[in-house]
Amino acid sequence: MKTLAILATLATIPTTAAAQTCAPNDAGLTLPRGFCATLFVDSLPGARHMAVAPNGDVFVAAMGRRGAGGGIFALRDTTHDGRADVRVRIADFSSSEVRLFDGYLYAENGTGVVRWRLPAGQLRPAGPMDTIVKDLPPGGNHFLKTFVIDRNGVLYVNVGTATNACQPKDRQKGVPGADPCIERETRGGIWKFDARKLDQTQPVGEHFAIGIRNSVGMDISPMDHTLWVMQHGRDQLNLWPEYTDRASAESPAEELIHVKEGGDYGWPYCYYDVPKQRMQV
Repeated sequence: MKTLAILATLATIPTTAAAQTCAPNDAGLTLPRGFCATLFVDSLPGARHMAVAPNGDVFVAAMGRRGAGGGIFALRDTTHDGRADVRVRIADFSSSEVRLFDGYLYAENGTGVVRWRLPAGQLRPAGPMDTIVKDLPPGGNHFLKTFVIDRNGVLYVNVGTATNACQPKDRQKGVPGADPCIERETRGGIWKFDARKLDQTQPVGEHFAIGIRNSVGMDISPMDHTLWVMQHGRDQLNLWPEYTDRASAESPAEELIHVKEGGDYGWPYCYYDVPKQRMQV
């Protein structure tokens, strides 16, 4: 995941700077004709998602490793050589998401969403941290709370599942999943909030969509302003004798989902089977 963050950062470097400083070997990458790369930063443990300000400053959410090193970081290239030479640590909690919206820097902290006022062109926030959403379910298999904000200030927050497939004894061979899966009431879906309101809780938000195990990537389409997510599907089909290790490696698919209000996308009852090219119960 750290490498993915670095590559995405490189794509945002202004054309003039990138053209002047491309590494002779494209930082070890093989790229299409017309593209080149430098290594912007390589020392943020567990870097996940990031946001780029209009002036090129980069804000990164990092999970850290072994319980340390995570946080929200601000990076700047002052010498225009394609490498970050200024780094500011804004927060020290583990995080997977950061966004810029309406003059604020937003981030998730494992149980909700927080923000800081960020003056234009600045690396350091001004004023204290605000809590936008709090008290979301902590822990479990997927404890991070990725999110996205649309142009109207609608905040969509992913609450990933605590289990792999809603089994009472998680990931145990032959243990059937609970039916009904009560976990879907508070996890495994997307909740909708107001990005400008403080101290919202899950009951206040709208349960926008269900049956999504964990939305590891979220974005708003620039064309029709609708929500799209990339789901991290369930694991370990080979816990059941009907499935081989190879079948378990190929399926379920990680699905790109066009999320509609009120939609149910199947977890844990069904998944997308790659060889069969269809949803499978």
